[in-house]
Amino acid sequence: MVRTLVTWLLLATALFVQAQFPFTRSVEVRLGQSRPGITCLALDTHSALWTGSDLGLLRTDGERVDAMWRTAPHRITALTRQGDRILAMVSSGVLLQCGDLGCDTLALDSLWSQDAVRAIVADAQGSIWVATFGDGVHRIEAKGRTRIGTEHGLPDLHVNDLALFADGRLVAATDQGLALITGDSVQQVFEQRHGAPDNLVLSVSVDHLGQVWAGTAGAGVFIWTPRGGPVRTTDLVGDVGAVQHVLAAQGRLWAATEGAGLMVLEGDGQGRYQYLPEHPKNAVSDLVLDRHGVVWWCDGTDRIHRSDPRVLHVPAHEGVDLRRVTAICGDAQGRMWFANADGAFVHSHAFSDAARLTRIPVPLPASTPLVSLSADDQGHVWGASFGGGLWQLEGTGGAQRVGPPAAPGDPNILSVRAERGTIWTATLSGISGLQHGRNTDLGALGTGFVYHVAPSSGGTMLAATDGNGVLRIRDLTLTELIPTGPRTFYTVAEDASGAIWAGGPATGLCKAEGSQWAQRGAEVGLIQADIHAIVPFLDQVFVFGDRGVLSFDPARAQWTDLTDVLGLEDLQMELNCTALDTAGALWVASDRGLVRILPDRSLLEAMPPPSILEVRLGDQRLRADTLYETAHDKSALSVRFMAPGHAGAGALQFEYRLIGLTNEVMRTRERELTFPALPPGTYRFELRALHMDGEVPSEWVGFGLVVDPPWWQRPWIIALMVIASMAVVLSLIAARDRRVHYRQRMEQEQVRFQLEALRSQVDPHFLFNSFNTLVELIETEPEKAVLHVDQLSTFFRNILQVRDRELITLKEELELLNTYFGLEQRRFGEAIALNVEVPEALRSTMIVPLTLQLLVENAIKHNAATKRTPVIVTITAVGQDLELHNTLIPKLSPPRSTGFGLDSIRKRYQALTPRPVHVERTAGSFVVRIPLIPHRP
Repeated sequence: MVRTLVTWLLLATALFVQAQFPFTRSVEVRLGQSRPGITCLALDTHSALWTGSDLGLLRTDGERVDAMWRTAPHRITALTRQGDRILAMVSSGVLLQCGDLGCDTLALDSLWSQDAVRAIVADAQGSIWVATFGDGVHRIEAKGRTRIGTEHGLPDLHVNDLALFADGRLVAATDQGLALITGDSVQQVFEQRHGAPDNLVLSVSVDHLGQVWAGTAGAGVFIWTPRGGPVRTTDLVGDVGAVQHVLAAQGRLWAATEGAGLMVLEGDGQGRYQYLPEHPKNAVSDLVLDRHGVVWWCDGTDRIHRSDPRVLHVPAHEGVDLRRVTAICGDAQGRMWFANADGAFVHSHAFSDAARLTRIPVPLPASTPLVSLSADDQGHVWGASFGGGLWQLEGTGGAQRVGPPAAPGDPNILSVRAERGTIWTATLSGISGLQHGRNTDLGALGTGFVYHVAPSSGGTMLAATDGNGVLRIRDLTLTELIPTGPRTFYTVAEDASGAIWAGGPATGLCKAEGSQWAQRGAEVGLIQADIHAIVPFLDQVFVFGDRGVLSFDPARAQWTDLTDVLGLEDLQMELNCTALDTAGALWVASDRGLVRILPDRSLLEAMPPPSILEVRLGDQRLRADTLYETAHDKSALSVRFMAPGHAGAGALQFEYRLIGLTNEVMRTRERELTFPALPPGTYRFELRALHMDGEVPSEWVGFGLVVDPPWWQRPWIIALMVIASMAVVLSLIAARDRRVHYRQRMEQEQVRFQLEALRSQVDPHFLFNSFNTLVELIETEPEKAVLHVDQLSTFFRNILQVRDRELITLKEELELLNTYFGLEQRRFGEAIALNVEVPEALRSTMIVPLTLQLLVENAIKHNAATKRTPVIVTITAVGQDLELHNTLIPKLSPPRSTGFGLDSIRKRYQALTPRPVHVERTAGSFVVRIPLIPHRP
């Protein structure tokens, strides 16, 4: 039994091993108890991940593992996708083409086992390119194969990697530089003498601008543009060693280095992130990109890793633990400010290694750190402390406490917000506003406990309170926004449309609608959870709290659970710990450290529907289709499918129904469903995926199924049987009449045939000729005269015996023919001849009596027979037919012919067998082919 162990590893668990890196999770792939060593990857059209290893070719959706092709003791050395197929190179020299139902051998070359294949790619024209380490580049097309070597301009036969341009051109990375290949020829070579920093190029990638990114053995990564322009190098910082794999896409460079692990560069080096694995000896062996810019990579172990650049995790930086951040904000200069028990810190939002962290000491006890930060338009950052009052921070490293008359009356500040020249603070005693160096305490309604202040439209402010709901601040005056509904909120925000949202302990997400709060989130369990922050982001409302991270689409009233996508399971965070930077990214401070979420709408894409991989009906394995039809005795149905994505695959659920059997929607976590033999009928199988109750599931996908009833239960058969039963009586009567008429006609034909045959034999000419022959024999050869009389008597006796029979054996017919021919031969002598070549096995078959005698008589009657030109009749067997052939020597005065003989033979055989009588007349012969009828006992 195949068992898949999926282990999600959070990046934050290695706090001081890795500083910051795109959110990474690892999937452990096992085939039973076997642990494959995975060295190459490919993604198919279903987003399923194909892995090449020492065990063979495996496919996984993050939960289930399928063994698509076992290759041990050989291994898979390279993978790529071609349309809806996966191409896999085996170290034995076999190129496989694989789909949902398995693999087939596409090509075989012993050289591929001798000269290791480093990479394969497939272009849009259907060509497959193979990079060999020792025999150059091979191209496989439908019309055949070609090879490109040094004789064609390739700088070296040792090819390490291949990459395709959008226009179909190919770039090859070799031990002696880069080669640009078009068709079957090398168009351009780029090496050190042309400006390359290193000839030994190990990896290559082409970005959307047509730039070639090349990873070298000793000079890092350089960028080359074939159409010209200066060569640029990337700043990987430090001795990274050989760059074994590069992947350039969506403004980022992913580089797998020998000395520094996997590195990511964003925006020409503005952001640089390094992943230091738990086991540094495992070098990255392959990288593959999905449609969202997420990179999958492997390191030769049984783990595959998924790094999502849309989500950056920074658990620590320069030795500073960022898992205990108590406040965060961004300023107009693009910097991020955050605070913890050690003080305040400022850093570029890109978090590149070149931009250093600046620490701003704040003389506060560790028990009263800054709990809220806000930047004003003048470049100052204001910090609020619960018990330590209000502070003004400078980016140069200074921190100054604000005293009277600018200080709020209550030093227990929970939130601070700089907005349009006013510094608003929320304290245990209410709300205060600092303008022009002087503070005004507004107090509060009720208890005065205020958690959060936020800007609103029209120059007003909003405040989330403990016991008085949400307050609006206008012209230094407080009013309660909505006097009914939930009374305690931790956070409040206004979105771009002017809608006001608030949340707190067990309130759900509340929207101000007229004079009441409309509560959302009961369907996703939000009413039972605490909400710590609400942020309008990507035209959605992001909700952070005990439930994780949810986004709500106001236009569609739909929820999306982003907890798994962002890696924030069991989220713990403080109030006032979210901020937006100048690039539009959302920053969250949590127990996982700082988390940056790029404004990428693909994070919010509706869950894609599951992919149906295979349908089994009885013993048939079928590809996914829209409609199937099967017989009633092959109606056992089995459906295999996969998850639509890999993030949080273990939490994925499926709902299904088989309409026609039952309309009830069932739920499962399995990836295969089986239904026992279905009764005849019309069905529709439907399937969809979802993560949680209340979240909008994917669209339904499915197929139709028709189970045909047994033939005797089909409506048209039943109707036909009714009609047939009604017609049987009439047909029996009609058939009886037809049989009577038919028999009468046959009897008439038989009588005519017999009379004609008898008439021909008692013809006066025949008798006269026979008696003349007898007279001559009596005078010359008395012994033969006796034999002649005996044969003549036998001949007439035989005619009388067979004339009433419908069929006789061929043996009997030939005996009758021999008797007749003997009589005629005594008359004509050597002028006629008869050759019979019929196997003994056919002599038991049946024939219409007197057929051969009549045909031989016609041959003698209608041809001029002489010793010089005798009439030769030959009878042979041709398959299951008897062929009579005679030479054609027409008489000068042909006798009168009625045509009755041949016509009668045709009619009698037509009544006895569907096989016709063939008659063929040529210039020198006359041929009649008669069907032989199987023996009738």
